[in-house]
Amino acid sequence: MEEIKESTKKMFLNGIMCSQVMVILGLKAKEIKNEELVRAMYSFGGGFFAGRTCGTLVGGAALISMFLEDTENGNEKAKELINEYVNWFEKEGSSINCVDIRKEDQMEMIEECSGLVEKNFEYIVKLLNDNGVDIYSE
Repeated sequence: MEEIKESTKKMFLNGIMCSQVMVILGLKAKEIKNEELVRAMYSFGGGFFAGRTCGTLVGGAALISMFLEDTENGNEKAKELINEYVNWFEKEGSSINCVDIRKEDQMEMIEECSGLVEKNFEYIVKLLNDNGVDIYSE
């Protein structure tokens, strides 16, 4: 999955936010485009541009919902998996807040955040797989 980290770095250098990258990776896996969704996810970058909740975390939660059916059962499953994901995120890192994660130096930030996106995307793929959802299948 090293290619995820490299493509993420390129997206960051082009001004795409971490929250957007998480959704873009999911859309690519589904082989679909949804520019409105990608644009909407911009607002969560940089912790809502205020250093608050990490955009990777928010984008990851959106990614989980994207792959589960919009049914009562699917929505309940989404709640369960998002809760599991948030708990994992908190245990893996020191904080859920962007201000605590992000580096001041732009290149260090790109390196750190692209690694974070890669790690989170891999976790979500596994989490969904473990729950019967293969994001790469039709």
